[in-house]
Amino acid sequence: MDICTLGEMVVDLTPVGKSINGNILYEQNPGGAPANVACAAAKLNAGTSIITMLGRDRFGACLAETLKKCGVCMDGVRYSDERTGFAVITLSETGDRSFDFYRDPCADQMLSPEDVSLDLIDQCKIFHLSSVSLTGEISEKATFYALNYAKEKGKLVSFDVNYRELLAVDIVRYKKLIGDALPLADILKVSEEESLIFSGLEDVEQAASHFCRLGAKMVVVTLGPKGCYYLYDKLSGYIPAYDLKAVDTTGAGDSFVAAMLACFVALRKPIYELDREDVTAMMEYANAAGSICSSRYGTISAMPSHEEIADCLKNTKNW
Repeated sequence: MDICTLGEMVVDLTPVGKSINGNILYEQNPGGAPANVACAAAKLNAGTSIITMLGRDRFGACLAETLKKCGVCMDGVRYSDERTGFAVITLSETGDRSFDFYRDPCADQMLSPEDVSLDLIDQCKIFHLSSVSLTGEISEKATFYALNYAKEKGKLVSFDVNYRELLAVDIVRYKKLIGDALPLADILKVSEEESLIFSGLEDVEQAASHFCRLGAKMVVVTLGPKGCYYLYDKLSGYIPAYDLKAVDTTGAGDSFVAAMLACFVALRKPIYELDREDVTAMMEYANAAGSICSSRYGTISAMPSHEEIADCLKNTKNW
């Protein structure tokens, strides 16, 4: 197993037009950052598993079917009588998305330490998570239980901050928990805004250096249509995005992370042996995946195959 993810899987309600009465029509899509990463990386030929809690309702059944179709190992999936969580998406004219969440309480918040499949962590090369699981009192404990276990076992830890202030009952505590997780990350992915919030600095390069001092071996700051900035050991640089028109940025960051991790796995090198060519290849591959995802509607369904990414790298201009 290459990548094990932990955290939420939810239903995204994506706008797809209007009815004859002028009302907004929504499409039910599977979503949730850790699930998106597991599915997207599986599409890129990585072996993936997920540790999550789904609702014992028809929505949870649909989400489970998505995992199965994508080829994600479901040995870590548990079920709760709490409802499946929802995210209602609003898209701007430029494809930027915002969310309204209907979650509290919901199934993924019920994941407890006892529900964590430690054998999946034992089997993986990379353990990946984001911060949404830190917004539930029970799932918070499961998250740190799994995270600390992964570190004890010497697994490479990938952390996508994926900051969601609207989900936090106590924002100060939520930020503190993210701060507690940051030093445990080997590969850290943050958005430009997140890099500044959690470093307290005003420049992404300084922020990346700050996170490396905390313990990260590789920091990647995504910059939306501008691409990304990376810092790895003594190597750093900006990698431009690809020239594809964005219509829906939902899941683009998750597609980026999945492609970056899948590319790293394919290199078959320890993280401390990468050279500039390796890191550049990872970032370009990830940028292409994120750009393709943004050019399509939906989340998991919008995430590209290896062949589509290869075609983008060959035939699409970057900025």
